[in-house]
Amino acid sequence: MFEQVCQAIGYAHSKGVIHRDLKPLNIMVGAFGEVQVMDWGLGKVLPNREIGPQHKPEELAPLVSVVETDRAAVGDGATQVGSVLGTYAYMPPEQALGDLGRVDRRSDVFGLGAILCEILTGCPPYQGTATEIKARAQLGDIGPAYERLHRCGEDQAIASLAQRCLRKEQYDRPADGKAVALEMALYHTEVRERLQRAEIERATAEAEAGRVAAEAREEQVRLVAKSERRARRLAWGLAAALTMGLLGTGYFLILWRQKAIHADVARAEAVAVGEDLKRLTYAHEIGLAQAEWDADNARNAWFYLESAASELRGWEHRYLRHLFSRNQLTLPGHTDAVRAVAFRPDGKYLASASTDKMVKVWDSQTGRLFKSLRHTAVVTSVAFSPNGKFLATGIAGRYSDSTPADQWGGNVVLWNAESFAEIKRLGPLTDDVWSLAFDSESAHLAAGMGRWGASASGEIKIWDTATWQELETLKGHERVVLGVAFGKSGLLASGSMDGTVRIWDITNRGQVASPLKINRTSDLPPALEGGQNQLVCQ
Repeated sequence: MFEQVCQAIGYAHSKGVIHRDLKPLNIMVGAFGEVQVMDWGLGKVLPNREIGPQHKPEELAPLVSVVETDRAAVGDGATQVGSVLGTYAYMPPEQALGDLGRVDRRSDVFGLGAILCEILTGCPPYQGTATEIKARAQLGDIGPAYERLHRCGEDQAIASLAQRCLRKEQYDRPADGKAVALEMALYHTEVRERLQRAEIERATAEAEAGRVAAEAREEQVRLVAKSERRARRLAWGLAAALTMGLLGTGYFLILWRQKAIHADVARAEAVAVGEDLKRLTYAHEIGLAQAEWDADNARNAWFYLESAASELRGWEHRYLRHLFSRNQLTLPGHTDAVRAVAFRPDGKYLASASTDKMVKVWDSQTGRLFKSLRHTAVVTSVAFSPNGKFLATGIAGRYSDSTPADQWGGNVVLWNAESFAEIKRLGPLTDDVWSLAFDSESAHLAAGMGRWGASASGEIKIWDTATWQELETLKGHERVVLGVAFGKSGLLASGSMDGTVRIWDITNRGQVASPLKINRTSDLPPALEGGQNQLVCQ
């Protein structure tokens, strides 16, 4: 992907255009792996495709004080001299000093080096407070970044490319983005050739190992046969001449020892071949993981990554693992533990329930908070109806010591899943609510209930979503019910702290089979798989 960024910038340079604000935040990777360089708001068309100084100047102009602005332009569209535009953490010295007359293609090359530095080390070239970063950018203090690149443990060729792109003086850097892209292409070609050679060496090693093993087996058979023949001759000759027999035995022992030494050497060679094979296997698994990822087979790609030998894992393994986490979002906002989450069926919103008595509704694409739903007590569960009309939230009043006595007990609050306005409450209920589930037709809502830590039995309540009338209460669990889930054909599964999972037929209002014992208390909701009478309890 970095090579594609270099190619894009190289193309812009060939047209006389420079970006002037290259950084990771301005690089966008599409769903199909396409790379786009974003935010050309600071871009500039070089007059006559000009470039900066090609040789070291004899004397630099004295530094002058400049006024820093986010953007500055004069009437003809040119950037004002003395303006500082861009991001200091990724900015070359000439741009940080506001000497915009010297900003050219090599200034963008510095930005490419800064991006590559962050890929290899996890940090931009300049670090510290905003004031420190600005000062280091103006001084071109790139020494710490060089040290991090030297210690990053990655291939020295790619680290050296990053260091050359980050040179303080423009004339020491590669000419433009095309030159950097060419070096990246040569590096990738070299890596592919190394992998091909490794594959050939692996195949050769396997063949050699097979040959050595076969020869060792043949030698062992020959030695055993020879030993048997010699033993018979010695047995017959012992009666005739004890001295000759002893000499023969000594000779046999010496020969056997020599063969044992040869066998030890062969085993050591086999171990060495095995180590080579292990490294080749690791390279092969990394290649397979990349291929599976490119083919959108994430499960297989993860399998190959996890199969790779842990002691051999390097930057390539970390890079592939990073692909699995680059789309993750962290949603801060709750002040206490999050008890449950649920996506609206269309995937647009995510609802999270928390001990802080709040349910927060998030935009699942941007991670922005859309709505906060305040409750009177701890919220333990949340569920969207499959038809996308309702959001149900469950309350446990006795869970918190701070809840007033008149609010003890549970409740189920119903919300409009589009506007998130409260519709009604199904309580108050005697026991706390710990789990909620709609059936696949959105016709019924089930709630798992009970008192946390108490010896009282748990129960399940069923409501008709058309009238919101309670249909029945299912009893049988000896402790609080922590998980409920609907399957097909009117089946309902429930998991309890009593260590059992029960299956109910809500149509005929009864249990389908005897309770299923599990090895631990069920603290996650069970689920029925697609009408095949398979229960998955997690």
